[in-house]
Amino acid sequence: MLKNNIKNLAITQFFNFIAPLLLLPLITRTLTFSEFGLYAVLLSATQVWFVLSDFGFSVKRVQLLAKGVLSKNSVLSKTTIIVLFNTCLLAPLAYFLLIAKVPLLFIFLVFITVIFQHFQFISVFHGLQKMQCSKWVTLTTRISFMVLVFFFYLSSTLNFERLLLSYSLANFLGALLAFYFIKNQFSSCFSFCLRGVLRFYKVSFQYFLSRCSSLFYTQSNSLVLSQFISPAIVALYSAPERLYQAGQGMSAIFSQALFPYVSKNKSMKPFAMLLFFSLPLLLTGLLVTYLFGGDVLAWFFGEEYRKAEGVFFVLMCALCFHFYSAIFGFPIFNLLNKLKYANYTLHIGVFSFFLSLLITFTFSTVSPEKFAICVLIAEGVTLLSRLLFLMRCKVRYDR
Repeated sequence: MLKNNIKNLAITQFFNFIAPLLLLPLITRTLTFSEFGLYAVLLSATQVWFVLSDFGFSVKRVQLLAKGVLSKNSVLSKTTIIVLFNTCLLAPLAYFLLIAKVPLLFIFLVFITVIFQHFQFISVFHGLQKMQCSKWVTLTTRISFMVLVFFFYLSSTLNFERLLLSYSLANFLGALLAFYFIKNQFSSCFSFCLRGVLRFYKVSFQYFLSRCSSLFYTQSNSLVLSQFISPAIVALYSAPERLYQAGQGMSAIFSQALFPYVSKNKSMKPFAMLLFFSLPLLLTGLLVTYLFGGDVLAWFFGEEYRKAEGVFFVLMCALCFHFYSAIFGFPIFNLLNKLKYANYTLHIGVFSFFLSLLITFTFSTVSPEKFAICVLIAEGVTLLSRLLFLMRCKVRYDR
Protein backbone atom coordinates (compact mmCIF):
# COMPACT_ATOMS: atom_id res chain seq x y z
CA MET A 1 0.00 0.00 0.00
CA LEU A 2 2.75 2.47 0.94
CA LYS A 3 4.69 1.77 -2.27
CA ASN A 4 1.58 2.32 -4.38
CA ASN A 5 0.80 5.53 -2.51
CA ILE A 6 4.33 6.85 -3.04
CA LYS A 7 4.19 5.88 -6.73
CA ASN A 8 0.90 7.69 -7.32
CA LEU A 9 1.95 10.70 -5.27
CA ALA A 10 5.27 10.84 -7.12
CA ILE A 11 3.40 11.10 -10.42
CA THR A 12 1.02 13.64 -8.88
CA GLN A 13 3.78 15.82 -7.46
CA PHE A 14 5.81 15.57 -10.66
CA PHE A 15 3.01 17.14 -12.65
CA ASN A 16 2.08 19.43 -9.78
CA PHE A 17 5.52 21.01 -9.40
CA ILE A 18 8.02 19.68 -11.93
CA ALA A 19 5.89 19.79 -15.06
CA PRO A 20 5.09 23.54 -14.68
CA LEU A 21 8.86 24.13 -14.56
CA LEU A 22 9.00 22.94 -18.15
CA LEU A 23 6.87 25.96 -19.06
CA LEU A 24 9.00 28.50 -17.23
CA PRO A 25 11.63 28.84 -19.98
CA LEU A 26 8.81 29.77 -22.37
CA ILE A 27 7.14 32.08 -19.87
CA THR A 28 10.28 33.95 -18.78
CA ARG A 29 11.35 34.42 -22.40
CA THR A 30 7.90 35.68 -23.42
CA LEU A 31 6.94 37.94 -20.52
CA THR A 32 8.89 41.00 -19.48
CA PHE A 33 10.71 41.11 -16.15
CA SER A 34 7.84 43.06 -14.57
CA GLU A 35 5.16 40.79 -16.06
CA PHE A 36 6.87 37.67 -14.74
CA GLY A 37 7.13 39.35 -11.34
CA LEU A 38 3.37 40.08 -11.42
CA TYR A 39 2.66 36.52 -12.54
CA ALA A 40 4.63 35.22 -9.55
CA VAL A 41 2.76 37.61 -7.22
CA LEU A 42 -0.64 36.37 -8.45
CA LEU A 43 0.42 32.72 -8.12
CA SER A 44 1.55 33.47 -4.58
CA ALA A 45 -1.76 35.22 -3.87
CA THR A 46 -3.63 32.14 -5.15
CA GLN A 47 -1.65 29.86 -2.85
CA VAL A 48 -2.12 32.14 0.16
CA TRP A 49 -5.84 32.48 -0.50
CA PHE A 50 -6.20 28.72 -0.85
CA VAL A 51 -4.33 27.90 2.37
CA LEU A 52 -6.15 30.51 4.46
CA SER A 53 -9.58 29.46 3.19
CA ASP A 54 -8.69 25.76 3.53
CA PHE A 55 -8.50 26.30 7.33
CA GLY A 56 -6.20 23.33 7.86
CA PHE A 57 -8.57 20.74 6.37
CA SER A 58 -5.95 19.49 3.93
CA VAL A 59 -4.33 17.94 7.02
CA LYS A 60 -7.38 17.30 9.21
CA ARG A 61 -9.38 15.68 6.41
CA VAL A 62 -6.60 13.14 5.82
CA GLN A 63 -6.47 12.22 9.51
CA LEU A 64 -10.25 11.94 9.96
CA LEU A 65 -10.83 9.93 6.79
CA ALA A 66 -7.82 7.62 7.30
CA LYS A 67 -8.88 6.74 10.85
CA GLY A 68 -12.60 6.59 10.04
CA VAL A 69 -13.48 8.66 13.10
CA LEU A 70 -16.44 10.31 11.34
CA SER A 71 -18.51 9.38 8.31
CA LYS A 72 -17.13 10.35 4.92
CA ASN A 73 -20.34 12.24 4.21
CA SER A 74 -19.95 14.38 7.33
CA VAL A 75 -16.30 15.21 6.69
CA LEU A 76 -16.77 16.15 3.03
CA SER A 77 -19.96 18.16 3.36
CA LYS A 78 -19.03 20.27 6.37
CA THR A 79 -15.47 21.01 5.31
CA THR A 80 -16.60 22.01 1.80
CA ILE A 81 -19.10 24.50 3.22
CA ILE A 82 -16.40 25.98 5.44
CA VAL A 83 -13.77 26.44 2.74
CA LEU A 84 -16.22 28.07 0.33
CA PHE A 85 -17.40 30.47 3.01
CA ASN A 86 -13.80 31.29 3.94
CA THR A 87 -12.86 31.91 0.29
CA CYS A 88 -15.60 34.52 -0.07
CA LEU A 89 -14.76 36.03 3.31
CA LEU A 90 -11.15 36.66 2.25
CA ALA A 91 -12.06 38.40 -1.03
CA PRO A 92 -11.88 41.97 0.40
CA LEU A 93 -8.36 41.33 1.74
CA ALA A 94 -7.19 40.06 -1.65
CA TYR A 95 -8.70 43.14 -3.29
CA PHE A 96 -6.86 45.43 -0.89
CA LEU A 97 -3.48 43.75 -1.47
CA LEU A 98 -3.70 43.43 -5.26
CA ILE A 99 -5.82 46.24 -6.68
CA ALA A 100 -2.89 48.67 -6.86
CA LYS A 101 -0.90 46.17 -8.96
CA VAL A 102 -3.39 44.47 -11.31
CA PRO A 103 -6.87 45.14 -12.75
CA LEU A 104 -9.99 43.84 -11.00
CA LEU A 105 -10.47 41.16 -13.68
CA PHE A 106 -7.20 39.47 -12.68
CA ILE A 107 -8.25 39.44 -9.02
CA PHE A 108 -11.50 37.76 -10.07
CA LEU A 109 -9.51 35.12 -11.99
CA VAL A 110 -7.51 34.41 -8.84
CA PHE A 111 -10.77 34.09 -6.86
CA ILE A 112 -12.40 31.55 -9.17
CA THR A 113 -9.12 29.63 -9.45
CA VAL A 114 -9.08 29.18 -5.66
CA ILE A 115 -12.69 27.92 -5.82
CA PHE A 116 -11.76 25.40 -8.52
CA GLN A 117 -8.76 24.20 -6.47
CA HIS A 118 -10.98 23.55 -3.45
CA PHE A 119 -13.34 21.48 -5.60
CA GLN A 120 -10.51 19.20 -6.67
CA PHE A 121 -10.80 17.45 -3.25
CA ILE A 122 -7.16 16.34 -3.21
CA SER A 123 -7.03 15.92 0.59
CA VAL A 124 -10.25 13.84 0.50
CA PHE A 125 -8.69 11.38 -1.93
CA HIS A 126 -5.51 11.23 0.17
CA GLY A 127 -7.48 10.51 3.35
CA LEU A 128 -9.36 7.67 1.63
CA GLN A 129 -6.04 6.49 0.15
CA LYS A 130 -7.51 6.80 -3.34
CA MET A 131 -4.28 8.19 -4.75
CA GLN A 132 -5.31 7.22 -8.27
CA CYS A 133 -8.09 9.80 -8.14
CA SER A 134 -5.86 12.63 -6.92
CA LYS A 135 -3.28 11.60 -9.53
CA TRP A 136 -5.72 11.91 -12.43
CA VAL A 137 -7.16 15.20 -11.15
CA THR A 138 -3.66 16.68 -10.94
CA LEU A 139 -2.68 15.26 -14.32
CA THR A 140 -5.75 16.79 -15.92
CA THR A 141 -5.07 20.18 -14.37
CA ARG A 142 -1.38 20.37 -15.16
CA ILE A 143 -1.49 18.83 -18.63
CA SER A 144 -4.37 21.13 -19.59
CA PHE A 145 -2.33 24.13 -18.46
CA MET A 146 0.71 22.93 -20.41
CA VAL A 147 -1.32 22.32 -23.57
CA LEU A 148 -2.95 25.75 -23.40
CA VAL A 149 0.36 27.54 -22.81
CA PHE A 150 2.07 25.63 -25.63
CA PHE A 151 -0.85 26.40 -27.93
CA PHE A 152 -0.64 30.14 -27.28
CA TYR A 153 3.16 30.08 -27.49
CA LEU A 154 3.26 28.22 -30.81
CA SER A 155 0.62 30.55 -32.22
CA SER A 156 2.69 33.55 -31.02
CA THR A 157 -0.24 34.84 -28.96
CA LEU A 158 1.00 34.01 -25.45
CA ASN A 159 0.81 37.01 -23.13
CA PHE A 160 0.18 37.82 -19.48
CA GLU A 161 -3.64 37.76 -19.78
CA ARG A 162 -3.81 34.46 -21.67
CA LEU A 163 -1.40 32.88 -19.20
CA LEU A 164 -3.69 33.67 -16.26
CA LEU A 165 -6.78 32.57 -18.18
CA SER A 166 -5.10 29.26 -19.04
CA TYR A 167 -4.28 28.64 -15.37
CA SER A 168 -7.89 29.24 -14.30
CA LEU A 169 -9.35 27.09 -17.09
CA ALA A 170 -6.98 24.21 -16.30
CA ASN A 171 -8.03 24.21 -12.64
CA PHE A 172 -11.68 24.23 -13.73
CA LEU A 173 -11.12 21.07 -15.80
CA GLY A 174 -9.44 19.40 -12.80
CA ALA A 175 -12.42 20.29 -10.61
CA LEU A 176 -14.83 18.74 -13.14
CA LEU A 177 -12.94 15.44 -13.05
CA ALA A 178 -12.85 15.50 -9.23
CA PHE A 179 -16.65 15.89 -9.18
CA TYR A 180 -16.91 12.87 -11.44
CA PHE A 181 -14.82 10.75 -9.03
CA ILE A 182 -16.73 11.98 -5.99
CA LYS A 183 -20.16 11.23 -7.50
CA ASN A 184 -19.30 7.89 -9.11
CA GLN A 185 -16.82 6.34 -6.70
CA PHE A 186 -17.75 8.01 -3.40
CA SER A 187 -21.38 8.83 -3.96
CA SER A 188 -22.16 8.38 -0.25
CA CYS A 189 -19.77 11.24 0.50
CA PHE A 190 -21.48 13.81 -1.65
CA SER A 191 -24.16 15.61 0.32
CA PHE A 192 -24.15 18.92 2.13
CA CYS A 193 -25.14 19.36 5.76
CA LEU A 194 -24.90 22.51 7.90
CA ARG A 195 -25.01 20.75 11.27
CA GLY A 196 -21.72 20.60 13.08
CA VAL A 197 -19.91 23.17 10.93
CA LEU A 198 -18.79 25.18 13.95
CA ARG A 199 -17.44 22.01 15.55
CA PHE A 200 -15.28 21.39 12.50
CA TYR A 201 -13.92 24.92 12.77
CA LYS A 202 -12.88 24.11 16.31
CA VAL A 203 -11.22 20.73 15.70
CA SER A 204 -9.25 22.04 12.71
CA PHE A 205 -8.13 25.33 14.23
CA GLN A 206 -4.71 24.05 15.36
CA TYR A 207 -3.99 22.74 11.85
CA PHE A 208 -5.06 26.08 10.42
CA LEU A 209 -2.52 27.84 12.62
CA SER A 210 0.16 25.39 11.51
CA ARG A 211 -0.62 25.84 7.81
CA CYS A 212 -0.56 29.61 8.29
CA SER A 213 2.80 29.36 10.00
CA SER A 214 4.25 27.32 7.15
CA LEU A 215 2.56 29.53 4.57
CA PHE A 216 4.30 32.71 5.67
CA TYR A 217 7.78 31.53 4.70
CA THR A 218 7.04 29.01 1.94
CA GLN A 219 4.27 30.29 -0.34
CA SER A 220 3.59 33.96 0.42
CA ASN A 221 7.08 35.30 -0.25
CA SER A 222 6.46 36.86 -3.66
CA LEU A 223 3.25 38.47 -2.39
CA VAL A 224 5.01 39.87 0.67
CA LEU A 225 8.01 41.11 -1.32
CA SER A 226 5.71 42.89 -3.78
CA GLN A 227 4.55 45.16 -0.96
CA PHE A 228 8.11 46.55 -0.62
CA ILE A 229 9.86 46.28 -4.00
CA SER A 230 8.94 46.47 -7.69
CA PRO A 231 7.66 43.44 -9.67
CA ALA A 232 10.88 43.43 -11.71
CA ILE A 233 12.96 42.84 -8.55
CA VAL A 234 10.41 40.31 -7.30
CA ALA A 235 11.15 38.32 -10.48
CA LEU A 236 14.75 37.80 -9.32
CA TYR A 237 13.45 36.08 -6.20
CA SER A 238 10.55 34.28 -7.86
CA ALA A 239 12.62 32.50 -10.52
CA PRO A 240 14.79 30.46 -8.08
CA GLU A 241 11.79 30.17 -5.76
CA ARG A 242 10.03 28.13 -8.49
CA LEU A 243 12.82 25.55 -8.20
CA TYR A 244 12.66 25.70 -4.40
CA GLN A 245 8.90 25.05 -4.48
CA ALA A 246 9.42 22.16 -6.90
CA GLY A 247 11.74 20.63 -4.30
CA GLN A 248 9.09 21.17 -1.64
CA GLY A 249 6.68 19.27 -3.84
CA MET A 250 9.06 16.34 -4.03
CA SER A 251 9.33 16.40 -0.23
CA ALA A 252 5.54 16.30 -0.01
CA ILE A 253 5.52 13.01 -1.94
CA PHE A 254 6.99 11.22 1.06
CA SER A 255 5.27 13.12 3.87
CA GLN A 256 1.80 12.80 2.29
CA ALA A 257 2.29 9.10 1.60
CA LEU A 258 3.65 8.44 5.08
CA PHE A 259 0.87 10.24 6.96
CA PRO A 260 -2.07 7.87 6.22
CA TYR A 261 0.22 4.81 6.11
CA VAL A 262 1.69 5.51 9.55
CA SER A 263 -1.79 6.24 10.94
CA LYS A 264 -2.79 2.67 10.14
CA ASN A 265 0.41 0.60 10.42
CA LYS A 266 2.34 2.30 13.27
CA SER A 267 5.75 1.52 11.72
CA MET A 268 9.04 3.45 12.02
CA LYS A 269 10.92 1.60 9.23
CA PRO A 270 10.08 4.05 6.40
CA PHE A 271 11.69 6.96 8.30
CA ALA A 272 15.03 5.17 8.68
CA MET A 273 15.10 4.22 4.98
CA LEU A 274 14.38 7.79 3.87
CA LEU A 275 17.07 9.20 6.12
CA PHE A 276 19.69 6.75 4.80
CA PHE A 277 19.01 7.23 1.06
CA SER A 278 18.17 10.94 0.94
CA LEU A 279 21.21 12.48 2.65
CA PRO A 280 23.82 11.83 -0.10
CA LEU A 281 21.36 12.95 -2.79
CA LEU A 282 20.63 16.24 -1.05
CA LEU A 283 24.31 16.97 -0.40
CA THR A 284 25.17 16.27 -4.04
CA GLY A 285 22.41 18.59 -5.21
CA LEU A 286 23.65 21.32 -2.89
CA LEU A 287 27.19 21.02 -4.24
CA VAL A 288 25.97 21.26 -7.83
CA THR A 289 23.95 24.36 -6.95
CA TYR A 290 26.98 26.01 -5.34
CA LEU A 291 29.24 25.33 -8.35
CA PHE A 292 26.82 25.82 -11.24
CA GLY A 293 23.82 27.70 -9.82
CA GLY A 294 24.25 30.74 -12.07
CA ASP A 295 24.56 28.58 -15.17
CA VAL A 296 21.43 26.62 -14.25
CA LEU A 297 19.40 29.82 -13.86
CA ALA A 298 20.74 31.33 -17.10
CA TRP A 299 20.02 28.14 -19.04
CA PHE A 300 16.60 27.62 -17.54
CA PHE A 301 15.14 31.13 -17.24
CA GLY A 302 17.38 33.28 -19.43
CA GLU A 303 20.68 35.11 -19.08
CA GLU A 304 19.03 37.99 -17.19
CA TYR A 305 18.31 35.68 -14.24
CA ARG A 306 21.95 34.72 -13.67
CA LYS A 307 22.23 37.50 -11.10
CA ALA A 308 19.84 35.54 -8.83
CA GLU A 309 22.38 32.75 -8.17
CA GLY A 310 22.91 33.92 -4.55
CA VAL A 311 19.18 33.61 -3.86
CA PHE A 312 19.17 30.20 -5.55
CA PHE A 313 21.91 28.73 -3.36
CA VAL A 314 20.35 30.01 -0.12
CA LEU A 315 16.93 28.58 -1.07
CA MET A 316 18.49 25.21 -1.93
CA CYS A 317 20.06 25.13 1.55
CA ALA A 318 16.60 25.90 2.96
CA LEU A 319 15.18 23.06 0.86
CA CYS A 320 17.49 20.54 2.56
CA PHE A 321 16.16 21.65 5.94
CA HIS A 322 12.60 21.57 4.60
CA PHE A 323 12.87 17.97 3.38
CA TYR A 324 13.81 16.58 6.78
CA SER A 325 11.41 18.92 8.51
CA ALA A 326 8.59 17.47 6.38
CA ILE A 327 9.62 13.89 7.11
CA PHE A 328 10.13 14.46 10.84
CA GLY A 329 6.91 16.45 11.02
CA PHE A 330 3.29 15.38 10.92
CA PRO A 331 3.89 11.71 9.91
CA ILE A 332 6.26 10.83 12.77
CA PHE A 333 4.49 12.97 15.38
CA ASN A 334 1.22 11.32 14.35
CA LEU A 335 2.88 7.94 14.99
CA LEU A 336 3.84 9.12 18.49
CA ASN A 337 0.37 10.60 19.00
CA LYS A 338 1.96 14.02 19.53
CA LEU A 339 0.64 16.04 16.60
CA LYS A 340 0.51 19.15 18.75
CA TYR A 341 4.33 19.23 18.75
CA ALA A 342 4.38 19.40 14.95
CA ASN A 343 2.09 22.41 15.20
CA TYR A 344 4.26 24.03 17.88
CA THR A 345 7.37 23.74 15.72
CA LEU A 346 5.70 25.52 12.83
CA HIS A 347 4.74 28.38 15.15
CA ILE A 348 8.35 28.55 16.33
CA GLY A 349 9.54 28.60 12.72
CA VAL A 350 7.25 31.44 11.66
CA PHE A 351 8.20 33.43 14.77
CA SER A 352 11.88 33.12 13.82
CA PHE A 353 10.97 34.14 10.25
CA PHE A 354 9.20 37.31 11.32
CA LEU A 355 11.91 38.11 13.86
CA SER A 356 14.65 37.79 11.24
CA LEU A 357 12.57 39.84 8.80
CA LEU A 358 12.08 42.56 11.40
CA ILE A 359 15.79 42.70 12.21
CA THR A 360 16.78 42.65 8.53
CA PHE A 361 14.31 45.31 7.40
CA THR A 362 15.04 47.53 10.40
CA PHE A 363 18.80 47.74 9.86
CA SER A 364 19.01 47.39 6.05
CA THR A 365 17.00 47.64 2.84
CA VAL A 366 14.75 44.93 1.44
CA SER A 367 16.34 42.63 -1.14
CA PRO A 368 15.66 39.13 -2.54
CA GLU A 369 18.92 37.80 -1.03
CA LYS A 370 18.09 38.95 2.50
CA PHE A 371 14.56 37.62 2.20
CA ALA A 372 15.93 34.21 1.16
CA ILE A 373 18.21 34.18 4.23
CA CYS A 374 15.16 34.76 6.43
CA VAL A 375 13.51 31.72 4.80
CA LEU A 376 16.65 29.67 5.49
CA ILE A 377 16.61 30.68 9.16
CA ALA A 378 12.94 29.75 9.49
CA GLU A 379 13.41 26.32 7.88
CA GLY A 380 16.46 25.61 10.03
CA VAL A 381 14.74 26.62 13.27
CA THR A 382 11.69 24.51 12.39
CA LEU A 383 13.82 21.41 11.78
CA LEU A 384 15.88 21.94 14.93
CA SER A 385 12.81 22.38 17.11
CA ARG A 386 11.24 19.22 15.67
CA LEU A 387 14.35 17.19 16.40
CA LEU A 388 14.42 18.51 19.97
CA PHE A 389 10.77 17.61 20.49
CA LEU A 390 11.40 14.13 19.05
CA MET A 391 14.28 13.60 21.48
CA ARG A 392 11.99 14.64 24.30
CA CYS A 393 9.29 12.17 23.16
CA LYS A 394 11.88 9.38 22.88
CA VAL A 395 13.14 9.95 26.42
CA ARG A 396 9.59 9.72 27.74
CA TYR A 397 8.92 6.61 25.66
CA ASP A 398 12.08 4.87 26.95
CA ARG A 399 11.03 5.54 30.51
